[in-house]
Amino acid sequence: MRDTLIATHASAQRRELEAVATETLSAIARRRRADHRPLSGFLVEAWYSLNARVLCRVDPPGLAWTWAELHPASLPDRGPDRTELNRLEEWLVLTETLVQHDPHAVRALGFYDRDQELIARLIPALERVRDPDGKALVESILRRIERVALRQGGAAERALQAALLTEQDWWVPEDIPSPPSVELVQRGPVDFTRDDVARVMIDLD
Repeated sequence: MRDTLIATHASAQRRELEAVATETLSAIARRRRADHRPLSGFLVEAWYSLNARVLCRVDPPGLAWTWAELHPASLPDRGPDRTELNRLEEWLVLTETLVQHDPHAVRALGFYDRDQELIARLIPALERVRDPDGKALVESILRRIERVALRQGGAAERALQAALLTEQDWWVPEDIPSPPSVELVQRGPVDFTRDDVARVMIDLD
């Protein structure tokens, strides 16, 4: 809907799309205020992105429940597993969305205060991730930290560069150009003369 709204220039069609988009945004916000269920961080991102395109802005849904659900209250001593990484990614998607579209809300939720210490502890935890399949997710998380946590941007950049260098050092198996031959090696006479023996003995000396 957002992309269609951007591409639409005809006045009547645009007004109709504006009305549909505004009603959709309002319905989502009303429903979430009523049931207090958390939203996906990616859905919040889509909501704010569409809301930025309509002429009559809609009041955002309450996000305290979503923030509390996605917030990494504690970090394991080991590197986060895939489930924990996905949750961190969603929390930072939510954070980045609020930084861009609703900075008052993200400040009220405490991101610029108590969460800065959490971010500082999060970066070393990400460096302990050893799952090769989780590296792309770790890199995405570190890039988001760079964008939203300026005080920790340098540490995130160093961790990201270390992760990229480690990735370059990994050997990635590749298929050989053609399958190996299954034919037996044919034995035959060896053409090894007295002169060959003499050259070998000279080389050994």
